Amino acid sequence: MKRFLAGLLALPLSAFAQSQTAPEPPVEAHPIGMLVFVVLFVGFCAVFGWMVWRNKGQEGRRETRSPDSPGPDSAPRPHCRPNFHRRTAAMRARGWGVNGT
Repeated sequence: MKRFLAGLLALPLSAFAQSQTAPEPPVEAHPIGMLVFVVLFVGFCAVFGWMVWRNKGQEGRRETRSPDSPGPDSAPRPHCRPNFHRRTAAMRARGWGVNGT
């Protein structure tokens, strides 16, 4: 398998080295490639502008916090309680429900 992959990699390189004349670079870019580039570029610019325009009025709403939310200096809350997964696995093994019923 290694010999096959090495030969497969060496095949295009050896074919390129055996060619007698160097191909001339194209004078002009292919029109389909240019069209695809222009469509993608204009599309991405339009979507970016639409996202900025859509979120323009949300600057004030981001700053407001509910009284229940922690402040910016508080430590992040853990995703789940410690030992929760171990505890639920043991409860399932005993035939109990997840909530201990």
